[in-house]
Amino acid sequence: MSAYNTFGDIVRINVNLLVATICGASAFFIWPTTIEFWGLGFLSILLVISSFKLLIRAIALMRKLKLFAEYSKRAQPKSATLANAEALRKAGMK
Repeated sequence: MSAYNTFGDIVRINVNLLVATICGASAFFIWPTTIEFWGLGFLSILLVISSFKLLIRAIALMRKLKLFAEYSKRAQPKSATLANAEALRKAGMK
């Protein structure tokens, strides 16, 4: 297991999706049907904007997790050999 904390990101993704759903549903249910409640329309628009922002943040975190999963599948790094006089002479540097 890597030192990277994927559990925390999974929780953040789920919380962002949950709050985005709550904001979207709230915006739908408080949309005003008459002009007297225009303030609720403004609040509803703000809830839709925050819902989209949270959705975009959750998608960005999902891409980040996919990126780190691909890094873990790659081969382990290898150490480089030190340059000695023979290697430098073969390369034409000495």
